[in-house]
Amino acid sequence: METILAKYGEMWLKSEKVRRKFIKKLEQNTKELLLSQGIKCNVLFLRTYILFEFEKKYIEKIQRCIANIAGIHSFFFAHKTNIDEENDFADIKRKIKEIAIKELQKEQKFAVRTKREGKHSFKSQDIEIKIGSFICSEFGNKVKLFNPDVTFFIEIKDSIAWIYTKKYKGIDGLPVGVEGNIISLIRNDKYRDDDIEATIMIIRRGGELHPIILGKEITEKDFEYIRNSLNKYDAKIAEKIDAIKCLKFQSMSFRNKLEKKVQSTKAKAICIGIRPEDMEEYYTSTKWFSQRYICIDRIPVFLPLIGMDKIQFK
Repeated sequence: METILAKYGEMWLKSEKVRRKFIKKLEQNTKELLLSQGIKCNVLFLRTYILFEFEKKYIEKIQRCIANIAGIHSFFFAHKTNIDEENDFADIKRKIKEIAIKELQKEQKFAVRTKREGKHSFKSQDIEIKIGSFICSEFGNKVKLFNPDVTFFIEIKDSIAWIYTKKYKGIDGLPVGVEGNIISLIRNDKYRDDDIEATIMIIRRGGELHPIILGKEITEKDFEYIRNSLNKYDAKIAEKIDAIKCLKFQSMSFRNKLEKKVQSTKAKAICIGIRPEDMEEYYTSTKWFSQRYICIDRIPVFLPLIGMDKIQFK
């Protein structure tokens, strides 16, 4: 079995009560995404991290899946071992040696970083010194505390140690759905990818998105494109996609349909991917996606891309 440990994002800063609520929602989202992508995995949600255990054949799929789960800050492939303090941390040294043989080359410099959770008779720095000395004596590599070629991370929780050398970034943010429903307007023209980027940014802020495709002609290909762009973040996104045809001289009809959609989904806000260069058109034009028609009483409109260009988003 392979093991991945994942760390929570900013929700770790919330109060204990709110954090428990957010972790419960993250657990639900994670299990739905794993199931939708055909990944068989045992998942355990603990107070400070998430433990994934799975067969080796799922490595690539689960790595892509975890990287797109809102609420996960980072994750890593970890090796589990006991602390074995009575035998001078022999189990940790044994596992470190196995990893170093594979990942530490002859001339590379290294560092050891340790974090602890629980009560122990030793400090984190004691582990770093002992393991660092062990690596030096076994392999002859030198220590470099700043910008090393390889870093051995040791995470200790009670009597268990997790060891890894590489961290992978998640999208961080808050779990999908903790901030309520949001209507996402996605135009099926040259602005489509801008609107999808705006949608993803709201997903990262905990919104549960209900995409509405806007256009004069809307086809199944439009639905398919939106599904394929967003189902990696929300396993149930296909059920939430809707469409509104925007025909000439029917702007008020569009507004009425949008108002009904806001009411039926109990949406707290609307989002659209307006960039700085499109601001004048958004505020002054009479097009159906302008402020005149998408602003509804007591419903804020989010413009996540208003201060960003495409390079900044990527």
